[in-house]
Amino acid sequence: MLPKIRRVQKCAFGIGFVVGVILACFLNNNENETKCKRRDISEISYRQWFAVQNFEKYAINYDVSSNVETATAVRMSEASYLYNEIHVHCVVFVKKTKNALAIKNTWAKHCNEVVFFGLKNTSVISVNVLKPKSSWEYLCHAVRHLWQSNKADLHWAIFVPDDVFVIPENLRYYVASLDYNEPHYLGDDVTLWGKVYNVADAGYVLSKGVIYALQMKFNSSELCHKSGKYWRNEDFYLGNYIFQWYRKHLRNLLMTKCGSNIYQILTPHCSTTSLLVSFTSIIPRIFISILVFVHPSQQNLIYLFF
Repeated sequence: MLPKIRRVQKCAFGIGFVVGVILACFLNNNENETKCKRRDISEISYRQWFAVQNFEKYAINYDVSSNVETATAVRMSEASYLYNEIHVHCVVFVKKTKNALAIKNTWAKHCNEVVFFGLKNTSVISVNVLKPKSSWEYLCHAVRHLWQSNKADLHWAIFVPDDVFVIPENLRYYVASLDYNEPHYLGDDVTLWGKVYNVADAGYVLSKGVIYALQMKFNSSELCHKSGKYWRNEDFYLGNYIFQWYRKHLRNLLMTKCGSNIYQILTPHCSTTSLLVSFTSIIPRIFISILVFVHPSQQNLIYLFF
């Protein structure tokens, strides 16, 4: 009797395992299709935005300079144009000096400005040292500092820990068609206790409109200190406060649900161009090799006609 029960249990386990695999594959395919459609929309939005910029675009010839002036036009790379038009401020929270140094020497050069925040000073790089009592206070002070120091030319800000690799060119491509003065809160969304927010480990992006609203709500160091507790929950607080503000003041907050891959690794099932924006847990010695994944906007030249 006992061996027969065991056989039945093994059979039930096998059936359950197979059904689980099939269900997981089905759900994963549906999720990938949704993400692909979302990226298709961003691709279309960018093309529409670019079409009204009065440019002509063609594939780059690496035998000539990327920026050449002619009698009637200025020729530059598409990435260079986006760099000048769409400002990306990169905010990095430093834990390890070697990571911050690697960032400074690699992808930070592609940001319009990079700002390092840390809990202690270092002689290797310039770090804004803060002494918060919670991770939310840490983020709150960083947002206030960013606004006070850069509000004149601030468009978009991406906030990341120091073990993330960012490709700012792809972020510019993604947000080009969006109005940075409007509230946009972009990232990899998760749900905790019924609250939706963008997870910090993947990095999240705030438009100038959101940063303005946050610094208006938390307009003093005391408010930053009182409005959060504990550590490793600043992303949850951020999402919660943004939606509180939205419900009170606006109806057009756009929280872009990017899915788990849009800020990390593009799924291979998508037919659209790779839109990698950031990688998590990248060690410094392989930073350079990641650059092969940049968006094809790097490979085009455009003419600016006057």
